[in-house]
Amino acid sequence: MHAKIMGGGTETSNKNDSHYGQYTFYETSVPTGRLAGFGIIGVTLSAFVLVNIIIFIAVSVNPSLREALVLSPERPSSIVTAVFTHRDFAHLIGNLTFFAFLSVFFMGVNASAGVELRRRLSLVFCLGSFLAGIAAVAIQFYVWRSAAFEITACGSSGIIYAGTGILLASAICGLPGRLARLRLAGCDQFGVGSSGIFYAVPFSACAGIMFTYMSIFETNSFFYVTQETAWLCHELGFLLGLFTSALFFVFYYSKKCRYNN
Repeated sequence: MHAKIMGGGTETSNKNDSHYGQYTFYETSVPTGRLAGFGIIGVTLSAFVLVNIIIFIAVSVNPSLREALVLSPERPSSIVTAVFTHRDFAHLIGNLTFFAFLSVFFMGVNASAGVELRRRLSLVFCLGSFLAGIAAVAIQFYVWRSAAFEITACGSSGIIYAGTGILLASAICGLPGRLARLRLAGCDQFGVGSSGIFYAVPFSACAGIMFTYMSIFETNSFFYVTQETAWLCHELGFLLGLFTSALFFVFYYSKKCRYNN
């Protein structure tokens, strides 16, 4: 059950849709808390940080353990272990910080969604980031194995770039509906159904512009293309996260927001 802002007080409602002018929006009820529905992201981020730190400490204590964890054409199991292993402390902190940044940005982009929708979108972000990221690492592994390369790599970049692609897809696919809601709210922060929309629109626009520009016009710096980096994993993670989640968001948002003739 959610609360809708009505005038100076609150009114509980079990309705799943609200009508504004010519548009019909679903699950637009105001969440009972600013972070309500985003618990999946918090749990996933905490677990991700904890696992990475534990493995980093273990490798620091026993450096020989690194050889068994890093991505290597000789060990298929390294497809999973490599994403939780880092080269040094700076590498670890950089990846953890960026994934935390993406998580916060994703919550901002979807701040106007109802609690149930937040849960579903959070699941897409978390599950999609890890599945697409590990898939990118797997492709990198088989490319190296097919070419008989004797090379190793480690890091969570595949997962992080997959999350970036999912964030971009969510921001772009949901922006038209959010702009419509912003217009229909009449710029009234306390209007019915307007809660969160004043966060979601700027977050969506910023993510859409920033990551689109960087991925197209700043390719080398955005994907960190260097001889010392498995940049293919970066690009594949981003593309897999972007296009697979875009299919979901286009379908889902088209169902959540329709135009009545």
